[in-house]
Amino acid sequence: MYRPPAFAVDDGAVLDAFIDAHPFALIVSSGADGPAITHAPVLRGADGLLACHLARPNPHCEALAAGAPTTIVFSGAHGYISPRWYAAGNAVPTWNYTAVHVTAAPIEMADEGALRASMDAMLARFEPEEDIRSIVTDRTIAGMLRGIRGFDLRIERREGTFKLSQNRSDADREGVHQALSGGDGDARALARAMRFAP
Repeated sequence: MYRPPAFAVDDGAVLDAFIDAHPFALIVSSGADGPAITHAPVLRGADGLLACHLARPNPHCEALAAGAPTTIVFSGAHGYISPRWYAAGNAVPTWNYTAVHVTAAPIEMADEGALRASMDAMLARFEPEEDIRSIVTDRTIAGMLRGIRGFDLRIERREGTFKLSQNRSDADREGVHQALSGGDGDARALARAMRFAP
């Protein structure tokens, strides 16, 4: 990951919070025929492991089951930055963004119990209403479990880049923040991220 010092984030609590806030990730593994790439939700557990589930027919499963070197990319707010928003002249356009990369060692979940516990954790995260069990019954989950493979991802390294105009003057940053605050939802999310930039 390219990380100019002004944008580098290494604080573990900040990285954990980012991963939790942006669970839909890009999983990239080294495969026999080149990179295997899948978009999937990846959740961080209390045990410090990341976990994901892939459709059983997905060929990426074989690379993960073999323990292939894997990077998980979590992306957050991002957007175009116009030089018109800067107080200073003679500037160029750029793109601000937030991202965390995690290098991990994949381990296939050992048994159906582990896979079920991981699925329950995902339901608890995204379906907080108890009445979901009237729709997603034990029988439904049992069928779902037959169609997926689960993987724990043991974190080996994690690093973040939050490029949020930290290399600009206070006046330039304020101009960018004001312009983004008046934009669409993505722009406003990026403006909020600027207020909490490490």
